[in-house]
Amino acid sequence: FTFLRERLRQDLPNKKVIIDITGAKKTMVVGAFMLAAYSQAEMYYIDTECYEKGRPYGFSCRFRPVANPLKELSLDIWQQIEERYKRCDFAGALSLLTSEFVKSQPMDLGDFQRFLELCNCWENGRLRRARELSGGLPEIFHELVPNSVMELGDLWPDDQGHYGSAQAFFRSRRLVLIYAIDELYRSIRQKENGLYRLAFSRAYALYETLIKAIVAAWYIDRQIKVGERTNGRFVSSKDLTTELLEDGLTWLVNLPAGEVQKLARGNWRQGRFESGQITYQVEAEGSLNEIYFANGTLKEKRNSITHSYFPVTAELALEAIELAARNLNYYRSQGDDKASSGKPLSDLMAQYSSQAPDWDTLIRICDLHFIPAKRQKGG
Repeated sequence: FTFLRERLRQDLPNKKVIIDITGAKKTMVVGAFMLAAYSQAEMYYIDTECYEKGRPYGFSCRFRPVANPLKELSLDIWQQIEERYKRCDFAGALSLLTSEFVKSQPMDLGDFQRFLELCNCWENGRLRRARELSGGLPEIFHELVPNSVMELGDLWPDDQGHYGSAQAFFRSRRLVLIYAIDELYRSIRQKENGLYRLAFSRAYALYETLIKAIVAAWYIDRQIKVGERTNGRFVSSKDLTTELLEDGLTWLVNLPAGEVQKLARGNWRQGRFESGQITYQVEAEGSLNEIYFANGTLKEKRNSITHSYFPVTAELALEAIELAARNLNYYRSQGDDKASSGKPLSDLMAQYSSQAPDWDTLIRICDLHFIPAKRQKGG
């Protein structure tokens, strides 16, 4: 392979090169075959139909073309699809599935392509659309669909930003944990892949969502004081009617992040919502420690990153990830699931995190048997 590559380096790009793989030692044939396959050179084999005493008749020799599996089955493109899939670059993998490529394959790729579209929606937070796509897949695929898609899809905003039920999401600690751990894992993965800006933005958004989830949990657990604005008398939310409690939760989950953080700090007395034509004021009975909030420097950098070309380093991405992780730890420590709250965060991530299936499992489910699976070490 190396010898032929060096000898033909100048000729391969500019001339028609034909590689004859007839005879010679097996290692030489394999080397010549590999060069032809990867360079897209034509391969031929001299086939003989007539023999006498083990010797071929010259007139019966024929040059026969040898199919290039990389070309015929597009194995080089499949290798690129695999590499992008393993990086969770589902959009990049989909871009290689052109109509011409799909038509050239020996198997129907409809389910495979639909599953990649589902994964791409999941990766970009389009959980409702991903859930819809899961409905068009055979049942055998359902075990492969990321957990957050199945659990959160029906509650998530659609592509126009309309909510299914934000209240139902914030009311369920389990759903918040599924979302938060899914997002935290994705932020960590993006940082490890060098996508620092994406990792930072996703982790910071998770931090803000978790602050809101913490305050919503306080409200649901009756740790928020609510009072009529007209008389200034406050009562604990534990004494509220079901209707009033629901109206307050609806108001709370739609608050901007900055106002939720004021409430979480315990220094905001201007929160107001309407219920039954009465205006109510809200304040927290306690407050979060400052370690759970972004410091002034990080907040300024977040604004610069969002609105300008401020550079994002690995260290900055890690700072946002650690901030989100602290809030996640606090949130789960306040729940009733004592077994969960006592687990290390790494164990909880393994329990709740939503992962796309590994490549070999996916091609097996899709029955793409012509794609060689990677052999395991020692296998």
